Amino acid sequence: MCEAAGYPTSSLTCEGFLRQAAATAIGLGMPNLPVALVPGHIGAQSDAEIRRNILEVTAQHVIDNLTIMPAARGEQSEPGPRDIVVKGGFREVNRYFYEHEFSDGLPIVPPTRAEIESFLRFTERDPDEILGVLLPDRACDTDGIDGTENNAGAIAAPDSFARAAKHGLRADQLLDNNDGYGYFSALGDLVVTGPTRTNVNDYRAILVTA
Repeated sequence: MCEAAGYPTSSLTCEGFLRQAAATAIGLGMPNLPVALVPGHIGAQSDAEIRRNILEVTAQHVIDNLTIMPAARGEQSEPGPRDIVVKGGFREVNRYFYEHEFSDGLPIVPPTRAEIESFLRFTERDPDEILGVLLPDRACDTDGIDGTENNAGAIAAPDSFARAAKHGLRADQLLDNNDGYGYFSALGDLVVTGPTRTNVNDYRAILVTA
C-alpha cells in the first residue's frame, strides 16, 4: 500500500461512511489515515451537486491530505470493566451515550457500582465465564451497535488466527482482557454499520461450504 510505503494519500469518503472509514483505518494499523470528505452521498446527488461539493469541500481536503503531514494519533484504549466513562444525571448520561453512538436512542438508566454488584449477587455465574465456544470460521454476530462499542459485531474467518498471529495477537489473551474489539479491529474485521435506530434482536449468520 502507498500509505505503508510512506507516500501521502487521500481517501475520498462520503459523509455517511466517515465513522466506518475511521474504524477501518484503525484496523489497518493506520489510525491517522487522511480522509477527504465528500458531502452527502453521490448516489442521491445530481452531477451539478457533485461537482459543486467536490470543488467547494473535497478538493481542499485532498490538497491538505497530500501536502500536510497528518498528526500522530495514538490508539484509544478500551475502558476496563469498572471504568466510569461518564458521570451525570439521567439526561447527561443519555445524551453522552447517544452523541457517541453507544446507544440507539432508547433510555438508559445510569447504574452505580453498588447497584451492579447488588444485581450480580443474584447470579451464580462468574462475569468472565465462557458460556459457549463458536468455531472461528463459521459465524458473524451483529446488532447495529454493541454495548459501548461503535461496531455491530465482527466477522471471524478461517484465517483469523493466522492473521492475528502476524500482528502479535493471541485470541485467548485478549479474551481474558475482554478486548474482542481490539482483536477484530487489528484484523480489519469489525462490522461497522452505525446505529440503526431500531431495537431488533441479534442475529447470527453461518456460512456452510460444500
